[in-house]
Amino acid sequence: LPFLHGTPETIPLGMSEIEPSAREKLAEFRKKVEARHCKYWTSADELKTHVLTGLIHQIRVSPRIGWIKGDSLDTATTLKKLADALEENNELKVEIKRLKESIGTRTAIGDLASGEDAIELRFRSKQHKEWCIGTTWNEAFKVVGSILLAEVSEVNLFRTSSWKFAAMSDHAPTDKKNLEKVISEAILTTDDFNKVVYQFMALEYIEPVTFLDQSLRTRGFRLTKEGARVLGFLNGVKKASGNLE
Repeated sequence: LPFLHGTPETIPLGMSEIEPSAREKLAEFRKKVEARHCKYWTSADELKTHVLTGLIHQIRVSPRIGWIKGDSLDTATTLKKLADALEENNELKVEIKRLKESIGTRTAIGDLASGEDAIELRFRSKQHKEWCIGTTWNEAFKVVGSILLAEVSEVNLFRTSSWKFAAMSDHAPTDKKNLEKVISEAILTTDDFNKVVYQFMALEYIEPVTFLDQSLRTRGFRLTKEGARVLGFLNGVKKASGNLE
């Protein structure tokens, strides 16, 4: 905000530059300032008015963030907030990248069997060579998803899902007296177990993990965010149809 004395020639000699070289530099500087839009003043009151008016105008048309004294700023808190914001920003960048990469994958997922599509699972046991059940992919995921509410080893997933699937059978090849034993000994065929696991991996419902089990690195599986969402939806309580009397 430039403000120049309107009549510099009236300034007393003792209050201005005396040396000729200094007066030349001052004159050159005034020319540079006058190249901008500037205000002229001839009294202290006039200068005060111009300054206040100019500041108010600039604050309104070009607001700035201002200046904060260092001793009035909680540096530790501010740095932590900044670090948290940077970490969140990086996480969002990673998530955006993952979503962009998954666009093509999600399109392909629409071609996979899922939902109410039928699936047949085969079993074998000590007493019976093989039998099978028919179900849907949604019902199958209810079984697998309930086991994977926490990380589970591949061996435990295989054993637990085997007898849970066998328990869904309405016509196991035995009488009711031996049904519980047959179910507890039922084992999914390896092909069908792999079929179920890879299908749910392809649908992005589950993902493989490696974790420590009794100090040993073990291969296992866990639910993804999408898998948890689908499992919750399948097991959620639906609204009752019709009006209550």
